[in-house]
Amino acid sequence: MEEWEHVRTEYGNLPSIPQSKRGKLVHTSSQDDLEFLMSEELEADVELVLSIMDELTEELIKEEQALLAQYEDDIRFSEDALCDAVRSLHTDDIICPICQKDYLHQNKQVLFCSCGLRLDTAHDGISLDYIRRQLDHYSLEHSSQCRGKPQFSLETVMQTQTLIMNCPTCCFMEIIV
Repeated sequence: MEEWEHVRTEYGNLPSIPQSKRGKLVHTSSQDDLEFLMSEELEADVELVLSIMDELTEELIKEEQALLAQYEDDIRFSEDALCDAVRSLHTDDIICPICQKDYLHQNKQVLFCSCGLRLDTAHDGISLDYIRRQLDHYSLEHSSQCRGKPQFSLETVMQTQTLIMNCPTCCFMEIIV
C-alpha cells in the first residue's frame, strides 16, 4: 500500500485504494487455506496499477537501451582516437629537433627540413634511422640527469654543418651529427 501511495503521489492522476476495498479474509469449508477475496473495483484498480507499472518498466528499458547505445558510441569514438594516436606514435618519421614542427627528410645523402635545416652526410653515410637512435640515446641520457629541456642548433665545425644538442640548465652538450 505504501509503495502505491508513493507512486500515486509521484505520477498524479492515479486512483487511491480506499481501506474498505482492501479485501476480506474468508475461510471456506471446502479449502484448508485462507484466501483474500477482492471486489471487482479493487481488481480493476490493481489491473490499472499493473499496466502503469508495465509502461514504466518499458520506458525505463528503452531509456537504459538508449544510454547503453550512447555509451557504446562514446567508447567506440575513444577507441578510434586512441588507435589513431598509437598509430601516429609508431611512425618512422622524425620530428625536426630545430623547429619541432615538421619532419626530417632524406634525399640521397642530404637530411633536411622545411624550417631550413640541411645536413650533407655524403662523407658520413648517416641515415634517418641513425639520427633517430642518436636523438633517443642522448635525450634519455640527458633526462636521467636533468629536468631541463635541451635545445638543438646547427653549428659549423671545420666547414661542416653539425647538429648539436645542449641544455642551458645543466650545460649538457653532445654532437648528434
